[in-house]
Amino acid sequence: MQLPAFSQEDFEREKCILNELEITMLREEMNLHQRFRLNWIQSRDKNYAFFHATLIQRRQCNQLSKIKDRDGNWISEEDAEINTHLKDFFSDLFKSPGPTDFRSILGKVDRCITTYMNNGLIRVRRGG
Repeated sequence: MQLPAFSQEDFEREKCILNELEITMLREEMNLHQRFRLNWIQSRDKNYAFFHATLIQRRQCNQLSKIKDRDGNWISEEDAEINTHLKDFFSDLFKSPGPTDFRSILGKVDRCITTYMNNGLIRVRRGG
């Protein structure tokens, strides 16, 4: 199945969503930390290890332990294929042939390499 090309608008939208997700996750982590800290202070318990273990347990509950592949088969952590499957899925999802003619884009970029500098770089690359 061929997906439509990933446009600049889609890229910007994805970037915005990822930014919002990161901010939300940071806020949630700060909120959890503050709640545990408040609980610790209110109970006047010096056993920080207990509260830290509670926080770790909460984080573990929020982790993926298994996912379904495209064929509907479950992949679990024990298979050690979860990371590979996720990487392959998102790599395939965002693959696109992309533009092949960059002249319109490069036309908007100011030149900072002179012809003399470019010729020197080409000579170095060719080994001359």
